[in-house]
Amino acid sequence: MTSPVPTAVGASQHTEMPDGSTAVTPVISQNVSKAVIAVSESTFQAELRYQTAIFIAKSLRCQGLLTEEEYAIIDTKLQVEFAPSLGTLLSENDWTL
Repeated sequence: MTSPVPTAVGASQHTEMPDGSTAVTPVISQNVSKAVIAVSESTFQAELRYQTAIFIAKSLRCQGLLTEEEYAIIDTKLQVEFAPSLGTLLSENDWTL
């Protein structure tokens, strides 16, 4: 039985496949160093407590249960109480201690 669909016949020529990868790859420095800073247990705990408390405050702000002003006040008080190293750098408030 013959198929009603005609067979495609093309004049395309065979192409050669390269041996290596042709994918674009970014140039990466091989001299990568990681800075590791030792922190005391009390510093770590202060940072952890601040980050936990500010996460809760952000969640309340996103739910509309805190205004931007109330959130800023809470953030300021938490930074004074816990004195976090990263928290101060990552704060959304435009103030310095």
